Amino acid sequence: MTIQEAIEKYEEVDLLFSSYYKYSFSFHWENDEVTIDTCNGWNSDDIYRYTVERNTPQQLNKYWNFIEIKDKKTNEILFSYNNY
Repeated sequence: MTIQEAIEKYEEVDLLFSSYYKYSFSFHWENDEVTIDTCNGWNSDDIYRYTVERNTPQQLNKYWNFIEIKDKKTNEILFSYNNY
């Protein structure tokens, strides 16, 4: 699966804020089949104007620094993208 295919398949998913650590915002979503974990940011320049609210969903896009999609039953990584 390419990054474009992953975005097309899961573009309607509402990723919710899960944590913040060292200039990186993490988001999470899951259903009965897969889990999606993402991170955005890496340094203070990346997140300087980035707005995050706890219950405001974010959509998957190609500008995220990290995306991982796992099969929930087998824990197999179906897609992984790392742009750090």
